Amino acid sequence: SRKLGISFSSSFKSTLPPSLQPRCCQASSATFLHLSASSPSIVTYFTKEHGKFSAIIKGARSSKNMYGRALEPMSYVALVVYEKKGREIQIVTQCEVIQSYRHLYEDLDKIAIGMAIIELVRNIAHEQEKNPPLFQLLVNTLTELNRATKNPENLFYAFEIHLSSI
Repeated sequence: SRKLGISFSSSFKSTLPPSLQPRCCQASSATFLHLSASSPSIVTYFTKEHGKFSAIIKGARSSKNMYGRALEPMSYVALVVYEKKGREIQIVTQCEVIQSYRHLYEDLDKIAIGMAIIELVRNIAHEQEKNPPLFQLLVNTLTELNRATKNPENLFYAFEIHLSSI
């Protein structure tokens, strides 16, 4: 994780009211977990550095959506998040696909298994609690599921077994 943006001297920061404190951008890799049905621009990601978090992506459901596959469940993406401390929902300013799992979408069994894995992570991960082993397990499992040619359901069982040891 690296911080991007302008740095200010500490004396300048302390003279600003909290609402005007400088914000910073966080760049990190993430796996897309969920697109809210009730609010079409709110998405949920799981990152190695920040755990599970919700964010707003402006134009996520518009016909001129510039994010493409980056907003599909199970996508492995690079994010830049405009973060403000104390805010529950952050703002995604950039989102690009790192790894395309296009073979997952060619097989209904793989889609079902991948979505089951995503739902497990979504339900057990805590908001803004980093968990690098879980993130790496998720990415590795989705990568192997994408490559699988036989018995993809075994990857789900392997995921559960490894998950129990985290």
